[in-house]
Amino acid sequence: MKIFKKMLAAGVSALTIAALVTPVGAQTTTPTVDVSALALPQGATSQPFEATLEPSLRTATGPVTVMVRLADAPLSLAVGRDARRLGSALSDAQQQGYVTDLNNKQNALSGQIAALGGRELGRMSRALNGVM
Repeated sequence: MKIFKKMLAAGVSALTIAALVTPVGAQTTTPTVDVSALALPQGATSQPFEATLEPSLRTATGPVTVMVRLADAPLSLAVGRDARRLGSALSDAQQQGYVTDLNNKQNALSGQIAALGGRELGRMSRALNGVM
């Protein structure tokens, strides 16, 4: 829970910094970028997954900070419910391998984001699987 609170605080801080960097009322002309190539192909995951987009982002101009959640479960879900008390469903080596796999997928996403002109601010794999 402490890790989640720290990550939440970091995300809020990053959003606050992004808001401070872009002056209110600043006129920016940012070309529309087609991000459809980042969509998950049909059948790419066995888990139910629904892509959502904050409605205010549809009309946003200028730099924005977003968190992109990947479809794979974060480590905290992969180890099983109440793993600290009941024991993990994964060994230490399996947990390391799982995080490495998540990191490889995040690297691929980060490369696609960079190719579109974005930049990575951070990533998470334990409490949430995503790239900011």
